[in-house]
Amino acid sequence: MLTIALGLAFPGAYSEAQQQPEQPAQEAPPGFQNLQVLPMDIDRRELMNYMKGFAMGLGVRCWYCHKGEGDDLSKFDFAADEKRTKAAARVMLRMVKAINEDHLSKVPREKDAAPVTVMCATCHRGQPRPEVAPLAPPPRAPQTAPSQP
Repeated sequence: MLTIALGLAFPGAYSEAQQQPEQPAQEAPPGFQNLQVLPMDIDRRELMNYMKGFAMGLGVRCWYCHKGEGDDLSKFDFAADEKRTKAAARVMLRMVKAINEDHLSKVPREKDAAPVTVMCATCHRGQPRPEVAPLAPPPRAPQTAPSQP
């Protein structure tokens, strides 16, 4: 089982995406080509849940990573690798998988606590580019009262 969290804490895809009501939209064409991070034998429904999770986690639509325009997904070239954002998404998928599997899976937790995971939305928070929070200023040295003669 592939456990990635990209806007998603998988398995189970993106919980927020599962909670959203289904919206009528054109379906992507059947058959998958050029899947390099997700397994080629992924179930269609599971792949669509991943894609919805990415869209929600980054606040984008299909055209952000895939070659095509508008809402008619039958006219998209999903296998094309022309967009920088698609290449970036693959890098980010691998990064999130490594963070979750190689690091966060080792964080000690309470007996019945769910594992800690990151997902796209952890950093992106619905934005295509994560906003970097300003760092807190360094702590100031305690002020001492001047000594009296």
